[in-house]
Amino acid sequence: MKPHWPKVQQWQRDDSMLLADMIGSLLGNPVERPKYESLLADDRLAPRSKEKPSESVPQYITKTLKKEGGYQSNREDKGNWTGGKVNVGRNLGTNFGITPVSWAEFLIGDGKGVNPESKEFKDTLANLKIADIQNITKDQAIDFYKKRADKQFKLTRYPPHLKNQIFDIMTHSGYKGGMRLIQKAAGTTPDGLFGTKTLNAIQNLSNNQLAKTREESFSPSFKDDNPGVIARARSFAKSKP
Repeated sequence: MKPHWPKVQQWQRDDSMLLADMIGSLLGNPVERPKYESLLADDRLAPRSKEKPSESVPQYITKTLKKEGGYQSNREDKGNWTGGKVNVGRNLGTNFGITPVSWAEFLIGDGKGVNPESKEFKDTLANLKIADIQNITKDQAIDFYKKRADKQFKLTRYPPHLKNQIFDIMTHSGYKGGMRLIQKAAGTTPDGLFGTKTLNAIQNLSNNQLAKTREESFSPSFKDDNPGVIARARSFAKSKP
């Protein structure tokens, strides 16, 4: 007697048939049943087209990568030095805006902040070479920025209209320095600590005001040494959607 196949969804029918075949084979009594299409016809098991990298990269990362560019080792750029200051430590340069200090932190914390006084961090930074920074790939940079945005910057807690600019600010100035600038623009205490007051204050903060405060924070010498920072800040000056 042929088994009765209830009218169910295609994927349910296919799974039932497959199970019946397996049981029948184990018992030495193959089940006679109607022919059915391959399980690969099921949408769940069909080959998936690979997602294009550009489609999975948030706009704030794409924009920042474009502004940061590739490798550079300008001796007047403090971010290029392992000591965080010009002529302090070794000039390893930066790549995609990733400094030696930030890369050492990432190698240890995978996006989370780490203790700069820890032996692990100091040893990692001391062992970095120019080639380690030069060889950072675009895919590695994207992974770096994605994890930093999530684990260190905690970008999800900010208003959507400010995310692009806040990410760029924190990438350029670090978390605490960026937070102080954002707080100053929002008219709250610039202590570098995120809390309820800061959260409420930034809800109606416009990109125009934030960009203006950012531009005003640049010292004359910094603007002279980094002529592109004004244009970078102003590129975010737009009205709140």
